This record gives sequence, C-alpha cells and structure tokens, in this order.
Amino acid sequence: MAYVPDSLLDAVETHLGDSLRRDAAAVRRPESTARVLLALAPDEALPMGEVARRVAREPSTVTRFVARAAKEGLVERRAGSEDRRERLLVLTASGRAARDELLRRRRAAAVAVVRGVQARTGLGADEVEWFLASMHAALIEPLPPPS
Repeated sequence: MAYVPDSLLDAVETHLGDSLRRDAAAVRRPESTARVLLALAPDEALPMGEVARRVAREPSTVTRFVARAAKEGLVERRAGSEDRRERLLVLTASGRAARDELLRRRRAAAVAVVRGVQARTGLGADEVEWFLASMHAALIEPLPPPS
C-alpha cells in the first residue's frame, strides 16, 4: 500500500526529497552533493554555518557533504577576506556547471507542478504562479497566529 502523507507540508517535503534524489542521480551526483551545490549561488562565498542552515542539516553533517563535493572538484574552501581564519565555501567552474544542470532539472519540475495545478483547477498559469509565490512567502515568513 502506498504511503499517503497526513498533511500538505509532509507531502511536499516527501515529494521534494524524492525529486531531489532523482535529479541528483540523473546528473550522477549524491543527494548530499546536490544539496551543497544548490545552496551556493555561483557568485557567493559562504561560511559553513550558512551552508548548513540552507541545507537544513547539522554543521558536522554538512562538513562531510562538503568534503565529498571538494574531493569531486565542485567546491573549494577559501580563507575569508576579513578574517583569514574563517573558511568560506565557493563553487568551482565544475561546480557551477553541475549546479546549472541541477537547476535546469529543478525548474522543469516546477513547470510540471504549475501545469499539474492548472489541469486540476482550471486556473491560469499566472494565477497558479501567484498562489505558489504566496505559499513560498508564507513558508519563509509565516504570519503570527491570530490572537
């Protein structure tokens, strides 16, 4: 019998996790590496703590993820410009290319979600995009509960 999540958030989390694993496998990368690649923008250098926050994992876990990605030549650690003891993570050229391929797949999946909602609701693409943008905003900055 197929598992059916009890809440929308559980369903979304399960679907997104499965989707990321498939996308990572399609580009021949472990899921952990894909998470690191997607957490870094091509033009930024981040401390490990911020990478851990973005991938929603403990710093010690992300350290292992990053070590694997570094071994593959996808990321490198650099000294901070203000504090030379600080280690910042940056994408290499290979890392940017791998990230671009993952993003292409993730964006195609997002288009499929919009089409699926359209087909099930009769809403137009603009209305679905508006709803999904509103849902994203609510996830990022939830409103306080009513008093």
